[in-house]
Amino acid sequence: MDSISSSKPRAVEIAVLILWLALAVGLVTSVATLSHAALPVSSTLVYSILAATFAVSAFFVYKISRGRNWARITYLILMLLGMFKTVPSLVSTIEHAPFSGTLSAADVVAQLVAVALLFTGASNGWFERRTP
Repeated sequence: MDSISSSKPRAVEIAVLILWLALAVGLVTSVATLSHAALPVSSTLVYSILAATFAVSAFFVYKISRGRNWARITYLILMLLGMFKTVPSLVSTIEHAPFSGTLSAADVVAQLVAVALLFTGASNGWFERRTP
């Protein structure tokens, strides 16, 4: 494979950057929200689950940046499944905590934009060439 055809498309570079930023914003928002919440279980358990979730997400973003098509598809599926729980709660979150809710809504939109960029024509071709 020559260096020109194997270079990462700009859409993928932007998408990966957006995903890293969305991950960071999501982590900060989650920690800030949880720090003020009355938790029905141990805070250690909640923060452990949060850390594991973000570690898995970071793993997928890393693999996407390395051109792994399975990671791109898996991330898309997991993100869409997560939207079923996230999107309906955004309205009440925005009403009760406008800053945090708006930040969460922007995070969701950013992830949708990033995933859309990962499935554009140039991105599709790059992922298909990168898959062994």
